[in-house]
Amino acid sequence: KMTANQQLIRQLKRNKNLSGEKFLQLLTSLTDEENPHRRKEQEYLFAAAREVRENIYGKDVYVRGLIEFSNICRNNCYYCGIRKDNRKIQRYRLTPEEILYCAREGYSLGFRTFVLQGGEDRPFIEEHMEEIIRTIKRSFRIVRLLCRLASGTERGTNAGGKQGQTAICFGMRRRWTSITAGCTRRRCFWKNERTVSIHCGNWDMRWAPV
Repeated sequence: KMTANQQLIRQLKRNKNLSGEKFLQLLTSLTDEENPHRRKEQEYLFAAAREVRENIYGKDVYVRGLIEFSNICRNNCYYCGIRKDNRKIQRYRLTPEEILYCAREGYSLGFRTFVLQGGEDRPFIEEHMEEIIRTIKRSFRIVRLLCRLASGTERGTNAGGKQGQTAICFGMRRRWTSITAGCTRRRCFWKNERTVSIHCGNWDMRWAPV
């Protein structure tokens, strides 16, 4: 016989949603050490989640090499640890040579997809990023790049995009204090996707903590 929590899990899987009250009931009970069915219910939840995931994505696992090239940012998004007004962190910026060294090391370890990610450090990005992308694409075979760069930057988006293997990702933030306005990000996203042979993507944070 199914427990009440297992019935909620089945309902969640079928309807893709629960009321706030039922969500709270489920999460509280699944983490309650005094619940005698906790282990069985957790396994039931995990199995249901695996089934949904495999039906959508299969069982392939994609591993990316993350190169955080800078934590310098001109924006002050409240949720972000590298925001401009955070004076408790030590700022850094990798040189182009250090970025290429990371790519070489990652390639030798078997990575074939890299993420170049940093804050909106626009002077560095506009001066160096296009050549960095070109060099990585020329130096290694079958390399894909995901570049999470400053959204107003367009120089770096023309490099190595003919094969459709370079993606530029822009964030669309809802709660933020940012120099780069949302309309600028959307315009840059739309222009790059239409005029340059690259894949574009964006992410949307609707409920950022403040």
